[in-house]
Amino acid sequence: MYRIHILRLLITTKMKDLNDTEKYLIFKKITFNQRENIMSQKGFCSKKMMMTLAAVLLIISASAGTVPAAIEQSFGLPEPLKVFVGKSFTYDLSKHFSESQGNPLSYSELVFLEPTTPPTNWMNSVTLSSSGILSGGAPTSTDLELENFAIGFTVKAGAGTLANPLYIRVVGEPNIAITPVSVTDSTSVFVGESSRKTFTVSNTGVADLVVSTVVLSGSNASEFTIQNDGCSNKTFTPGQSFTFDAVFFPTSAGSKTANITISSTDPDSPRIDLPLTMSAAVREPNIVVTPLFFVESSPVFIGESV
Repeated sequence: MYRIHILRLLITTKMKDLNDTEKYLIFKKITFNQRENIMSQKGFCSKKMMMTLAAVLLIISASAGTVPAAIEQSFGLPEPLKVFVGKSFTYDLSKHFSESQGNPLSYSELVFLEPTTPPTNWMNSVTLSSSGILSGGAPTSTDLELENFAIGFTVKAGAGTLANPLYIRVVGEPNIAITPVSVTDSTSVFVGESSRKTFTVSNTGVADLVVSTVVLSGSNASEFTIQNDGCSNKTFTPGQSFTFDAVFFPTSAGSKTANITISSTDPDSPRIDLPLTMSAAVREPNIVVTPLFFVESSPVFIGESV
């Protein structure tokens, strides 16, 4: 069996100088039988023929009956491979490559290409195992390089090698933080009165956070309302905060519950529920009589009044 190798180069050679076990064939593949036919033609090896081969040169090698390793890339590498801030990652490069004879592949020579020395505020580390597992992690910081950086690696199988660049990009992500995360108040609010709780929503990540909605739900949602909503349909830049109020208007006595649901672009917590538990009571009647007693020293006769 013979293996076709593609060399991307510009080369000038004499056809007569080639040995009997390796012949250079230009711009098309040929079978072994075709090769034998060409070699048998009169004067094939004796012609002094200068040829310039440009861009692509196909070589068939058959020395000692062995077939050199032929490494193939089955599909494209990520463009780029995204790593989220504050997260570790692993990526299996071996799923992209194979060797035509089934020989095991090995991976090595991990080098930085663009730039040759990575910035200190980019990745904690990047390592490559011999089996093709790429791993590393990005620190949690608000001062990160969020650009594409290229690393190079080499795939090997026997004498065959294939070098590839892979671009890695640290991707900043938003992070939503809410205070308080719940409200439980056992102090009774009288029917007809109200109680107000203020919530603060913050973006503690390194990319913009978009809060789409702040909505109420639950058994007693009709006795709560959202007021002064500075968060819905709002873009929070890193470090920015906004607030909203949850107001309790009880219409009857008892324990009342509801949920505030906040939807956002935080990839880890796209939906957050804030439980509310409040207590309501009916104010008891209070009769007040004034004055409490009456004193009259003059006599009152029957049939008269005071």
